[in-house]
Amino acid sequence: MMDMGVYPLNASRYITGQEPVSVTAQQFRTRPEVFEEVDEITTFQLDFPGGAVASLMTNFVANTSYIRATAEKGWFGLDPFQSYSGIQGESSQGPIDFPQINQQAAQMDEVAVCIRENKPMRVPGEEGLLDMIVVDGIRESWAKGGEKVVLVR
Repeated sequence: MMDMGVYPLNASRYITGQEPVSVTAQQFRTRPEVFEEVDEITTFQLDFPGGAVASLMTNFVANTSYIRATAEKGWFGLDPFQSYSGIQGESSQGPIDFPQINQQAAQMDEVAVCIRENKPMRVPGEEGLLDMIVVDGIRESWAKGGEKVVLVR
């Protein structure tokens, strides 16, 4: 969860424009001898105040990276969703074109410009804190056998 799991979590927050109010989570290990200290497979479901529900997964088993969002007036998806390059998108209205750039280099360049020019970051540290509130809820749900946990901010 602490590695790649924050990406789908963060994406669901951006897509809905809301903070989740509760979480239910499950953890699985197919190779407990390898994954003694970290989670191998985590699935989690987020409930948002507007009624949206996100069903998310992160794992070290399958090389999958896609996201699909369905709304009242259509849908969109990215496949791959999180990648160093080659992001592909489509929607109910057709393909979504993205410039083919090195995303990590662009992010590092932007951070350097913000520091040099004393500008606010596009994604401030407070975003990480909001993610960690959910991650703590996920861990609490694991500890309670997958019970729904209400998130408190």
